[in-house]
Amino acid sequence: GDWLVFGDGKTIASGEYPLCVDILAGISETAAEDSPERALWLWLQGGVGQAFISSQGYLEAAK
Repeated sequence: GDWLVFGDGKTIASGEYPLCVDILAGISETAAEDSPERALWLWLQGGVGQAFISSQGYLEAAK
């Protein structure tokens, strides 16, 4: 019936699929420039990190 909504990129982006969780990442503003957490933070924001995140099935947040 109409109550069944499959989770895919379209229904998640539109908000029609109700089971979504926002996942956020952050680091301390005092993290050293050469710290492991800053390296990971920068990697997650870069092209390789974003490609990896997408390859794991995560979708970009709705704007």
